[in-house]
Amino acid sequence: QVHIKHVTITAPHHSPNTDGIDP
Repeated sequence: QVHIKHVTITAPHHSPNTDGIDP
């Protein structure tokens, strides 16, 4: 994983909830 802040791991990789995690 990259820099996980408030990201939900179960969120879609194309979701805006991802802080640079497999965008």
